[in-house]
Amino acid sequence: MINRDEIDKIIDSTDIVSLVSEYVTLEKAGKNYRGLCPFHNEKTPSFSVSPDKKIAKCMGCGKGGNPITFLMEIKNVTFNEALSELAIKSGIKIDLKLPTKKVDNNAKYYKIMELSQNFYSHNLLATKSGEIAIEYLHKRGIDDETIKMFDIGLSSNKPDVLYNVLKESKIIELDMIDLGLVNKNDKGFYDLFTRRIMFPIKDENANIVGFSGRIYQGEDASQPKYVNSPETIIFKKRNILYNLHNAISDIRKKGRVILHEGFMDVIASSRSGNKESVCSMGTALTIEQVKLLKRYTNHAIICYDGDKAGIKAALKAIDLFTSANMQIHLVLLPDGLDPDDYSKKYGHDAYLKY
Repeated sequence: MINRDEIDKIIDSTDIVSLVSEYVTLEKAGKNYRGLCPFHNEKTPSFSVSPDKKIAKCMGCGKGGNPITFLMEIKNVTFNEALSELAIKSGIKIDLKLPTKKVDNNAKYYKIMELSQNFYSHNLLATKSGEIAIEYLHKRGIDDETIKMFDIGLSSNKPDVLYNVLKESKIIELDMIDLGLVNKNDKGFYDLFTRRIMFPIKDENANIVGFSGRIYQGEDASQPKYVNSPETIIFKKRNILYNLHNAISDIRKKGRVILHEGFMDVIASSRSGNKESVCSMGTALTIEQVKLLKRYTNHAIICYDGDKAGIKAALKAIDLFTSANMQIHLVLLPDGLDPDDYSKKYGHDAYLKY
């Protein structure tokens, strides 16, 4: 059982400014620091951090407190979980038994998806066909750093390479099919994705739950530009937002989320500096996705394509955010441009300013 002296030692050893800065953008204010409260929506900073007193508290809503209380509230964890995390950060050993976490029944599926992602990444970075795909990405304004940041890959030109890779790793065919990676016809098993640049889709905990593949060699009118994984045991489109796992920290720091229509818009927006950007999965925004975003912020900026379809989709999104009592702002780009097109035409700085 941990005693009061050990708790106080952990609190005293915690750099509370560094801790809070992971979630809030702070500015020096005399001896203290201040920023926008991460727990409620506000325009004037009322969240105060005192390095001397080891206190981080909002003068408006009253949330926060010592490092343990702050971490409990910002991450929605128990006292012991927050204490354990701070002890590890401070290099302090404590005798604290945490409850055993429930076994994740989906762990084996996440592993298979990770194996698939490793193959797609290797195929992009270490093959001749990958060189052509990288050249295409570079022309689209996606540099090597961005490829790495978003784990972009490439499916094979051949019909069953991923199938054979997974089979060599002792993955059973039924699991491959259940995850939407492989299918079967009268000729045998074949990969669901071929000749496409691959974007892994991750849940808020960074587990890969699906993929989206984009054509890159000619715009074949008979082929859809994007093909997404089908609904599976781990991939439910209405519950997933692309890039949320990367964006959570910036959403909390900036007190807002920027909602786009497509992957390329999210990538362009992130490269411009708006790292709090996400998008729905090629479908209209759902109430489940709104509730997911509301866990992290009460302020949504909708930045869809500037055409009629984008405006129509934005109006539907406004209704959903309104029903969740969220603050909403709408950004309408000129000339029917989407964020990706605007960034390429005028540059990232101009997009960020707009």
